[in-house]
Amino acid sequence: MSRPLHYSPEALAQLDELEIYLVERAGPRIADAYLDRLLAYCDRLAEDPIVGHHRDDLLPGLMTRVFEKSRVVCFLQTSSGVHVIAIYGSGQDWEHHLRDSAP
Repeated sequence: MSRPLHYSPEALAQLDELEIYLVERAGPRIADAYLDRLLAYCDRLAEDPIVGHHRDDLLPGLMTRVFEKSRVVCFLQTSSGVHVIAIYGSGQDWEHHLRDSAP
């Protein structure tokens, strides 16, 4: 059974930036196809969120999954659903960023 899927403002901004980057570098058709696959991947997280890697060392309850070896999807499970909090490029220092932004 699928749980509600939510995106943080940061994750939505990252998706917008990724779309702009891909359109400029690869064209709109390839950008749309990549983003469709990424969003479908996030939808599957809502169906089976326990398949993520636990990263409590960065943020309590944080789980991560790697998408196509190019993106790291960071998410939390709560009583209200699955929350995608960030989507980083695999080359980004996302662990450092999450440590610095933790409350």
